[in-house]
Amino acid sequence: MSGVCLFISGQNSSLLSKIAKELEGQLLERDIAVEFIDIDKEEILLDLTKEKKLEIVIHFCKLFVRNNISLILKSDDIKIKDIIDIKKKILITDRRDIPYAEVLVSSDIKDSVINIIKTLEHLNFIKRLEGSSYSNEEDIKVQERLRGLGYIE
Repeated sequence: MSGVCLFISGQNSSLLSKIAKELEGQLLERDIAVEFIDIDKEEILLDLTKEKKLEIVIHFCKLFVRNNISLILKSDDIKIKDIIDIKKKILITDRRDIPYAEVLVSSDIKDSVINIIKTLEHLNFIKRLEGSSYSNEEDIKVQERLRGLGYIE
């Protein structure tokens, strides 16, 4: 499978870091090449403007995905609108899409990671493991959410 950019963004930085690290561990257990970058703590990004950080994030996404490495990016500053802008810039400069997923998380780390994994499986970003499928009710909810976000028709 090719790499995917997964942005984790929100107000609770500590919780999001724990989710990102747990997710990284789960993906590594599946032999998926993955890197976690905390944009707000990465030394080379600390003193940069938000625009410059986004420019570097775009470069990270292109570089990692092109080399079949998934990238988990966590930030308190980068919001959904910024992520959409990142996708547009990549489409304009490379004329190809960079796969990424948007998943709502809860305060429960384990449930959040399970939801992220299931969404990545559903979008065929990662291989579905035996026994990790959704119930019919969950599948309908996921499809409605993905359709609402424009990922599927």
